[in-house]
Amino acid sequence: MADQTIAYIEEMVGSGHPSKADTLNRITIVEHNTDGTHSDVNAGSLLVTSGVSLNFGAQAAGDIFYDDGSALVRIAKSDGQMLFSGSVPSYGSFHKKNLLINGCQRHAQRGASGTASFTSGTTPANSNDTYLLDRMLLLSDGNDIVDVTQQTLGGVNGQEAYVRLDVETTGKKFAYGQIIENKNCKSIVGGTASASVELKVTDVSKLSDVRVVVLSWDNGIDTPTSDWISAWEVQGTVPTPIANWTAENVAIDLNVTTSWVKYKVENISIDSAGADNVAMFVYSNAVGDNDTAGIFLEITNMQLEEGAVATDFEYRLNELALCNLYLSKSYKQSVVPGTADINGEVFLRATAVASADHQVIHSAEFPVVMRSVPTITFYDEAGTAGKVTMATGDNVTASSSAIGDHGFRVAGTNGEASTIRELVFQWLAESEL
Repeated sequence: MADQTIAYIEEMVGSGHPSKADTLNRITIVEHNTDGTHSDVNAGSLLVTSGVSLNFGAQAAGDIFYDDGSALVRIAKSDGQMLFSGSVPSYGSFHKKNLLINGCQRHAQRGASGTASFTSGTTPANSNDTYLLDRMLLLSDGNDIVDVTQQTLGGVNGQEAYVRLDVETTGKKFAYGQIIENKNCKSIVGGTASASVELKVTDVSKLSDVRVVVLSWDNGIDTPTSDWISAWEVQGTVPTPIANWTAENVAIDLNVTTSWVKYKVENISIDSAGADNVAMFVYSNAVGDNDTAGIFLEITNMQLEEGAVATDFEYRLNELALCNLYLSKSYKQSVVPGTADINGEVFLRATAVASADHQVIHSAEFPVVMRSVPTITFYDEAGTAGKVTMATGDNVTASSSAIGDHGFRVAGTNGEASTIRELVFQWLAESEL
């Protein structure tokens, strides 16, 4: 369509002139009738000159109009309605894409989060079938097979937090990964998923065989046996799962190198009948080659997502809040639970009361509503588990009650007369699968 605006060489003329064309209203009447109503609309265009008004019948705020290629169509308003150009995006485009929580390896509330270290001498220790970093489970052919530590400035871009698995006991296999809660894996059960992870090793001749496996559990929603390995098997043979755990992909050697690389296992059919939960694990399949302590397998940006293609890693601002559904603590994130530290402690005190032995009861809330009613460990000011600190400085046994998914009550009995009422404690709450 030609330019309809008034050129500088034209005369400005309004409508109704007996001999001259209307230049003043020319651009307006391209889309409107002379009475101000809209002109008709041709298929594929919102600009018409037929002079016929369209009547869509009763209309309401929120109605959607679109051109289907042959006509302009009205869709009546409906709550939650959306209009897309082209194909409708998949479910994964609208929800949390990465089904794993803390795949970034940034959070480790059981330790000094950010610099956490788990060895045979820590609580928790680096034992088989133990949650260490938030949501991350260590499986190993025995205890103290690998130390687990948080590191920084890794990954393909050199800027990521990552986890280091440091061989302590040679000749043993080990695995590291996550079991996903039922409500978070429904999008892939009966469908297709893709896994991705960034990996490196410090010696390819020792940790010579690293693999990724995605499994499903089919014997009860959110009640999986966390140690899914029945037999670790010899080098080169994949571990055998226990009953009710099924490997959904054929795990192959990824040929991990001494440089950070992103590895993808795509288009995995999650098709085992009755799957209730899904898990993703990275594991070392070397035995005889794994003959030297101090060799590292390093992992970051673990992701399991819906679809046939593994996409870019999803960074989330609310990752810690997602972790808190399963694990939370009163201590600062950088402080190991069980440390003698007052920062963040729950503190209640009343003074100038009658001198008497007494019991004090206090309540506290979790930062989020947790996945289920958690198991809580209490710590007194000295960091002693199972204790609370009271007025006389005595560290007495904690007595909990009314534990819910949002908070709890805890009580302590002082043990001798005092004119002060005081109850002080820290806590760690866990609700893992």
